[in-house]
Amino acid sequence: MDIDWSTIVTSLVTAGAVYGGIRADLRNMKERITLAEKSVSRAHERIDDFLNSTGSHLPYRHRNGADE
Repeated sequence: MDIDWSTIVTSLVTAGAVYGGIRADLRNMKERITLAEKSVSRAHERIDDFLNSTGSHLPYRHRNGADE
């Protein structure tokens, strides 16, 4: 029973490339999630700043859309 080394090496190299690609994708996703979280946090701060600067006296809207 002869071992086909070229097939084994090719399989290992392919597996390594797939593993590396998955790790790179996960790293990229983590960076994008972190940036999105920072963006959301900043948006909340801006909304809070706006509401604080206006005295939070924006008109209340009923469910039918009419101002009070």
